[in-house]
Amino acid sequence: MPSPRLSPLPRALGCLALFAAAWLAPTPARAQFDGGITGTATNFDATDFFIGVQAEPGVNLSDFNVARFFNKAHCDCNVPVFIYVTLVQSGFQKRTSVQAGLTTSSSIEFWLGANCADPILRGLTCKLLKQESLIQFLMFGSETIQTDTQTMSAYVASGVPDAGVFAPNTTCTSPIQNTYPQSIWALVSPSGQSGTYAPTVQRNVQIDMTPPPEPDPASIKVQGGNEGLSISWAKLDTALYQDLLGYQILCNRAGSLQVFNDGAFSPGFQTCPLTLGPNGVDSLDPAFVCSPLLTASASSYRVQLLQNDIPYGVTVVAVDQSGNASTPDLFYGTPIKTKSFYDVYRDGNTGSSKDLPGSATGGFCALGPGSSPTRLAPIGAGLGAAAAVTMLVRRRRRRR
Repeated sequence: MPSPRLSPLPRALGCLALFAAAWLAPTPARAQFDGGITGTATNFDATDFFIGVQAEPGVNLSDFNVARFFNKAHCDCNVPVFIYVTLVQSGFQKRTSVQAGLTTSSSIEFWLGANCADPILRGLTCKLLKQESLIQFLMFGSETIQTDTQTMSAYVASGVPDAGVFAPNTTCTSPIQNTYPQSIWALVSPSGQSGTYAPTVQRNVQIDMTPPPEPDPASIKVQGGNEGLSISWAKLDTALYQDLLGYQILCNRAGSLQVFNDGAFSPGFQTCPLTLGPNGVDSLDPAFVCSPLLTASASSYRVQLLQNDIPYGVTVVAVDQSGNASTPDLFYGTPIKTKSFYDVYRDGNTGSSKDLPGSATGGFCALGPGSSPTRLAPIGAGLGAAAAVTMLVRRRRRRR
């Protein structure tokens, strides 16, 4: 006997009841976020924030460019730096629920240095960049703070309370002849009580103001060619200098700059303010850069499109991963016109009393000095007579 079929209405009501039971059942996901948009968490954590470094407002530098940005050249020129702190997606999801528990005393602080989350240690090792209401920060969800490279390159030993006073590095020298970290902090204080932070957000950047050594000056050779100069040098040992990025050639017409009077390139090869380029050394004026950034395995390069018979000052500098260039050592070279065979034939060998212009010493281009045209006359006459006899024979055959 076939089973009775349910009518459409009871079946629909049964499905609706099952769906309502599943929806009303509590789940961890909906207890934390409402549909993934409105958060119900009441506290931020460090992963809800992002700290970026910008050379110009609105454009975050990549990790690679940040590592190249903090070098001696940018420090010498005291280039502006912008610190960008923002909420990421998870932070924006919590923003509404966190705001509900804040008071007017809730704050966020932006610091630079070591141990800045410790109210006792940071008195010597940190610099306060900005402090503002946390409610105001959450209205926009981000903040941009301007500082500079000399402030960012301040060196303070971490972990030691009396290591020294935080001060900008106005001399732009590396105190340890190595790279060292600088820390950027965002300290969130929901309660508004000084020293009570939850969370503390930190980003480290590496400061490198130690240039690599220059190539051995005794190995540098400059040879003139037609509208160019060829430069060669001994490569640095990459096993000893692991951050070596490559080499770059610098040159300029001698005497056109005051710096050539004392035989030095510096400071003529550095301009401020500096602009970042896709390749090359940012610390060098583009007017003096005569080559692309060469690899660490390069040992020679030819500079072209120079003017013949004009002396040029030339040097090769080593460049590290941070964009620091070694101290230039000045050499001079002069492009000279290269004579072709035709030039020598036409003009002769300058300074030689034996060779006159237009006279070659042999070959098929002209008669040698020892040959006599009169000796060739009988041969020429004989050839002419033979040609006349041949023509006469041909005419007689045609008449027949």
